[in-house]
Amino acid sequence: MMGWVAATGSVSVEAFLMFALIFMWTPPHFWALALFMKEDYHAAGVPMLTVTHGRKVTRAHILAYTVLLVPVAIGAALTAIGGPLTLAVAVVLNLGFLLGALRIWRRLPGSSSS
Repeated sequence: MMGWVAATGSVSVEAFLMFALIFMWTPPHFWALALFMKEDYHAAGVPMLTVTHGRKVTRAHILAYTVLLVPVAIGAALTAIGGPLTLAVAVVLNLGFLLGALRIWRRLPGSSSS
């Protein structure tokens, strides 16, 4: 957002949406990785969500953030920084991300990397 403000002299909806994209994408991305590395984070004393609240809560958070990411990505594609190609890519990639989050959320305790 600072770069946008420096270049344009104002904060716009596009700047906010670009910030929101990164903000909403980063946690589920790292939490998904943390599901596989929980013991390493625990051993290192890193208070990752998988360590502090467990895998079930982490999987629910991944799904919630991913669901919230979809309208942000679609919204960004519908602004001046988007376009038809951006919209198509946002729909396809977010559908894939959402399906992955649903698969992670449905995992049963005790299953591989649950």
